[in-house]
Amino acid sequence: MDRLIEIVTSVWEQGYAGIDFGKFLVAFGIFIGFLLLRQLFTKFVIKRLEVYTLKTETELDEQVLEAVKRPLDFIPIILGFFVATEYLSIQDGRVLHVVDYLIRSMIIFTFFWILYRLVDEFSHLIFGTTKLDQKLHSALLSWISNVLKLLLIAIGAA
Repeated sequence: MDRLIEIVTSVWEQGYAGIDFGKFLVAFGIFIGFLLLRQLFTKFVIKRLEVYTLKTETELDEQVLEAVKRPLDFIPIILGFFVATEYLSIQDGRVLHVVDYLIRSMIIFTFFWILYRLVDEFSHLIFGTTKLDQKLHSALLSWISNVLKLLLIAIGAA
């Protein structure tokens, strides 16, 4: 039984990649804290932006905000992951490379998610206000929008 306690203590202190599990728990707490901040971010920042957009004369800014609202909600998650991993002070080069890659991937994902959502708004804006709308069938407009989305997915995945 003493040997089992020794092994558990050793694993708790040495952890993974030279980081003890106590630090992992604190990093997890930091990430959970940023998830809670995400709700505050949505409640205050995005609601404030909605109030500002309602005061303008055009609907374009409201449509753009509606399109980017969900992707912007992902930013506190990226920040939480970044701060939590920075707290861990990862020394292992392989693990650090994976974490760096994950953070970069989340940023790129958010950027292309915003572009993807804006395609709908701008395709309606471009084709809905010109004479093309009369000439082109709505199915064709939908097809163009889907092709643009597919291109964004392909570029983002590259």
